[in-house]
Amino acid sequence: MSEKTPVAAAYPRLSLAYFLQFAIWGSYGFALTGYVSSVLNFPGNHVGWIGAAIPIGAILAPMLVAPLADRYFAAQKVLAFLHLLAGILLCFAGRQEAFMPMLLAMIAVGMCYMPTIALLNSIVFEHVPDRNNAPRVFMFGTMGWIAVVLFIQAFFGGGSTNDFFDVAAGCCFLLAVYALTLPNTPPKGAADGDVMGLKAFALFKKPAFFVFVFALLLAGIPACGLFFTLCVPMLMQGGYPAPLALTTINQFSEVVFMFLLPILAARFGLKNVLLIGIAAWFLRYFCFMEQVFSLALVGLCLHGLAYAFFYAASYMYGDKVASDDMKASVQGLIATLVLGVGQVCGSVLAGYLMYTYPAQMTEFTYETAPAAVAAPADSEAVTVAAPAETAAPADSAAPADSAAPADSAAPADSAAPADS
Repeated sequence: MSEKTPVAAAYPRLSLAYFLQFAIWGSYGFALTGYVSSVLNFPGNHVGWIGAAIPIGAILAPMLVAPLADRYFAAQKVLAFLHLLAGILLCFAGRQEAFMPMLLAMIAVGMCYMPTIALLNSIVFEHVPDRNNAPRVFMFGTMGWIAVVLFIQAFFGGGSTNDFFDVAAGCCFLLAVYALTLPNTPPKGAADGDVMGLKAFALFKKPAFFVFVFALLLAGIPACGLFFTLCVPMLMQGGYPAPLALTTINQFSEVVFMFLLPILAARFGLKNVLLIGIAAWFLRYFCFMEQVFSLALVGLCLHGLAYAFFYAASYMYGDKVASDDMKASVQGLIATLVLGVGQVCGSVLAGYLMYTYPAQMTEFTYETAPAAVAAPADSEAVTVAAPAETAAPADSAAPADSAAPADSAAPADSAAPADS
């Protein structure tokens, strides 16, 4: 249909699309690296590259996919086509047991899947006139992630078999069909979209923006790469029950803090919100310094606070500092750094640490590395977000990390085969 759908009718339709969109990612998001490490017995460096496959696709895809929706085809049709391809590729990937075919298949999945997030966002913003109401739709994505992870944990062994690939593929096929029923979002007829955020480099002349972007990249390495690559292997190593289901605590807390974000940003200011998010990342890493179940639960609960108050707030900060003609470019730059470059670097580094230090994986990877990589990023981000004197707590966290090797290495040794 060519006319705009009434807003009241658009909300439930777009919400269901968002539910399926992130049910796909949730199907393999945490399960993938745990599966290839504990079931396929890939060495640590291979696990890291598998974790990096989707973000590699995220870096490559915009240059190939964005012009289709910008110039030639309606967004919902491109969305349907890409999900159809992603579903086929996920079926293929789930039947691979060798490293290289699996890696190439998952890179291809990333190239098909990651652009669909921006495509679906463009449909949402086109048919939801008040952008402040968009989170009403976005929250269903988090719900989709939670639902599919609990489903896989209950019926398919929590990622201990390759069935989660088929679940993800099934969600892709469902969304491919459903996308064709979404409100029509025709191409704009121009190719001026800067999907990689290259125009935003003009803002690097401002020292504050340079520090902000540099901090964002460094923080993205442990947050999006190290932690998400190793989250399920870590919970498995600790012997905690239903490790994949435990990760849904991340998303439950995300729903809460996403709801609170605009309220607290208006009350306390964006800079203070960024500081809270930075502090939450440090606290989250420290909760995993010891294999204590109660601390692990606290660390998982802190995900929503850390993600919403740093990364979501970073998008808000980027929108604030960018001029009208650069807003899209700045958002593209932030997305490329966080979902692409930062996650690739973090995943590869995580794999290197697993491969090089298998006997110390719990000590070094989960404690020292994330906080050590994040420390300079967090101290820089504090410089942007608030007065310089508040940077001291971020720097003072380093001694705590350096003390981490004092934790006993014996549990790590005994649990290493689960992650090898």
